[in-house]
Amino acid sequence: MGLAEHPAVAAKWAEFARGDDAGHEFAVIEAMSEGVVFTSVEHSVGEADAVAVLRPRLSVEQKRAAIARAFSPAEKPYDFDFFSSDKLVCTEVVYRAFGDMLTLPLVEILGRKTLPALEIMRGLGHAAR
Repeated sequence: MGLAEHPAVAAKWAEFARGDDAGHEFAVIEAMSEGVVFTSVEHSVGEADAVAVLRPRLSVEQKRAAIARAFSPAEKPYDFDFFSSDKLVCTEVVYRAFGDMLTLPLVEILGRKTLPALEIMRGLGHAAR
């Protein structure tokens, strides 16, 4: 997809391409207590309690743009405030990466707008085409 040369990706590509200490390739960008990190499928999926694989109906160019945007918050710290751009909650990585390409409605919980993972699953039925 030419992402290694993409301006949003290039600065972080060497770290992404090196993989983890166990020799697994990085393939996932996720937010966890350690912050927004690159992880392998073996770590991210293999150690999870539950996993959902999403394949929104988007063009190759839209997917490329979303992946590039997902690289932007790499190495930022984790938090629980959906609207702080200096720190990210786990579903915020997906929300910010796909931007207006997908309809992912925020819900109010305890007086704060947020995006629970279940709402991503519900929202994909309304993917922008």
